[in-house]
Amino acid sequence: DGGTSMSLENIYYIGQSVAVVAILGSLLFVGFQVRQNTKAQHLSIQQNYYAAKNAFVSLIAENPLFADIYRNGLSDILSLSETERWQFGAMMQMTFDTALMAYQNPEAFADDTVEASLVTIRPGSVEWWNKGRNLYPPEFQRWIDSAIEKRKHRAVAETDLVENQE
Repeated sequence: DGGTSMSLENIYYIGQSVAVVAILGSLLFVGFQVRQNTKAQHLSIQQNYYAAKNAFVSLIAENPLFADIYRNGLSDILSLSETERWQFGAMMQMTFDTALMAYQNPEAFADDTVEASLVTIRPGSVEWWNKGRNLYPPEFQRWIDSAIEKRKHRAVAETDLVENQE
């Protein structure tokens, strides 16, 4: 044997090395695929969020009756007829359902897109929220309550600023 043949032990070590490289390559590939899948899921969530939001805006923009119900309901639910209160409630549920979708997927939204809109400070939406909140999970309820409080404090601060400037 002139030293040119390999022992079974050498073949075993070479096989182990090749296996380790193959496993590392597979793990890198799986990691890349998971990352791509996560990006695709985030994009899908964002598309669904904006589609729901746009459907709601279109509903109001294209139908003056719904626009009036929405505007009047935000100011004072009691100014609405019983049927209009039901319609306003459906609009509020659409609004909070859309917010819930985004709240449950914060990693899909890099900015403050999901923060409850200024609707949360309007008397009618707060009144609806106080009655309809049980439709939503407790952690979402706390998040909306916090957003309402932040908006109230912000509104008070802005009012104080305007009054001090006068």
